[in-house]
Order: sequence, then C-alpha cells, then structure tokens
Amino acid sequence: MVKCENNTDKPEVSTLILAETIPGGCNTDLKSSTGDGRDTAIFTLNADTLNICVGVNYTCCTPFSSSMDFRNDSIIIVLKDICPSRNLCYCRCMCYYTWDLKITGFENSEYPYKITLDGLLAKNHPQCIEEGTVTVAQSRLLIGV
Repeated sequence: MVKCENNTDKPEVSTLILAETIPGGCNTDLKSSTGDGRDTAIFTLNADTLNICVGVNYTCCTPFSSSMDFRNDSIIIVLKDICPSRNLCYCRCMCYYTWDLKITGFENSEYPYKITLDGLLAKNHPQCIEEGTVTVAQSRLLIGV
C-alpha cells in the first residue's frame, strides 16, 4: 500500500474529511463522448479544501460507485464499476467519467495517495490510475508521482 501500516493495538485516526463527491461527465446524463481524454487526476487547493478531479475513459452506460478511505496518513480513492454482468449495462462506445472529490481537515502537510479503478471490465483486479504524494502547505499544492 502507499504507507506501511503498523501493528499497534490503536489504529491511527485521520482528521481528513470527504466533504463532497460530485460525479460528472458520463456519470450524469451524458451517454457518450469522444473518449479521447486520458485517465487522470487533477489536484487544486481552494482555501482549506483539496479538490481532486479524477477522469477515466471507460465503456459507456457503466454504473459506478466511488469511495474514499483514509488509512493512516494515506488517501485511498476507489472507483468501482458495479455492473453485475457484461450483458446488462454496457453500450458500444467510450465515455469520459469524472468525479470531483473535496477533502478538508488537514493536519499534516504531506499525504500519500492512490487512485484505483476496479470492477467487471477490470477483471476485478484494481488498476492504478495514479499514485504519489500530495503536499498541502501554506496555500500551495505540490504533487509528486
């Protein structure tokens, strides 16, 4: 994982808070797009809120769930294709799905992060979209991949 977990009896409690997740792109009413954007994560800082905009090219009509977990000091984002069967959900086109995640409650200045895509078309083996370290310090944002 991004950071080794220790074997102490007390798990570390994160002060980070996922304030909001806004699905966009093909997660909304849009049913197809050019599909020419690359899978990416864009980080911006607005006052005390870290915005992570994740974009993924994927098959049209796919239902997704998104989750964020904070393990020790690491931000773990999982995007999951929740279609139960290949015959039920997918359309024959590519689409660009986006999620805008807003995080508050920073105590540290540095946070390792990992963003993965999981699900049926990924053969239930999470694929890493991006991982690295985000540094939030003095109204500046630095990203290390």
